[in-house]
Order: sequence, then structure tokens, then C-alpha cells
Amino acid sequence: MKLTKAIFKPSKTFIAISLAASTVISTNAFSAESCDGINTYPNFPAVDWEGNPDHANTGDLMQFNGSAYAAKWWTTSTPGSDNTWDFKYECTDGTPDPDPTP
Repeated sequence: MKLTKAIFKPSKTFIAISLAASTVISTNAFSAESCDGINTYPNFPAVDWEGNPDHANTGDLMQFNGSAYAAKWWTTSTPGSDNTWDFKYECTDGTPDPDPTP
């Protein structure tokens, strides 16, 4: 039995689609958005039985050090400090960037 080596030659279309997809993914990962209305750590969105801000539940958004994070599950940790938080985006002050001058 003779073994043959498989050779993979990516097509130009495959390369173009791969580059386009990676550009879109990386652009969205680092986009900045307003954090208006998102609680700032340590002012957790969920409260304890006495009504004091105490924790975040799955999907709750919190901002900390200029970034927005979503809780992956119930947590009391600092956003971004461990794997209970998922980075969402950098926060802006809500003012759109001015158009560059020619």
C-alpha cells in the first residue's frame, strides 16, 4: 500500500474570506461604546435580602476601569479579575469622535 501526502492549496477565495472574517471579528472585539446606565463596581446590580448591592447574576453588566464586563454566572468578584467575567467593550464618554480634518 502506497501512502500519498495530501497537499492543501488554499484558494484565493478562501484566503479573502478568512481575512475579511478576521478583520470583522477583531474590529468588533475592540469597539468602544457608551457605558451609560451600567453599574460601576462595587455598586453591584443585584441586591442581598436587605436590599444592599451585593452581587451580579448571569448576564449582568458592570463597568470597571473604563471597560464593560458581563457576569458569566453569580459572582461577587471585581469585574475582569477572574473567569467569572466576560470582557464586552471599552467604555466611551458618550461623545462621538469628531471627523478628521483634511
